[in-house]
Amino acid sequence: MRDFGDIHAVGVLLVEDSAFQANLMRRILNVVGVREVAIAENGLQALAMLTAEPARFGVVVCDLVMPEMTGYQLVAAIRGGQAAGAETVPIVVVTGAHGDEVEHLARLGQVQGYIRKPATTAAVFEALKAALAA
Repeated sequence: MRDFGDIHAVGVLLVEDSAFQANLMRRILNVVGVREVAIAENGLQALAMLTAEPARFGVVVCDLVMPEMTGYQLVAAIRGGQAAGAETVPIVVVTGAHGDEVEHLARLGQVQGYIRKPATTAAVFEALKAALAA
């Protein structure tokens, strides 16, 4: 189990196609103590970043609805080994959806948490804390 006090040492890969949402989430991540936030604009870019440097990222925070490769496809690709060395990285999804799909992913162990939009500092903190403790 990882000590959440070390959140400042964890690199976060933020996957978000909206520049506004990415900037907002990056600022929230900084407020909760994350020092390194790399941003990918879609799942394909994120997968390439994870493949190139799997040890750089301690957690992936991703939107679900994106062009090129959705968050659902990204989760499946990571868990399926398409980013060698990153198969077990904790994943937290960010969504505006209120259906059961996200909860289903969590129950299957594919994601370690989720944040409903609009994201709050408290929600991000709790989701990261749970994901890093998993």
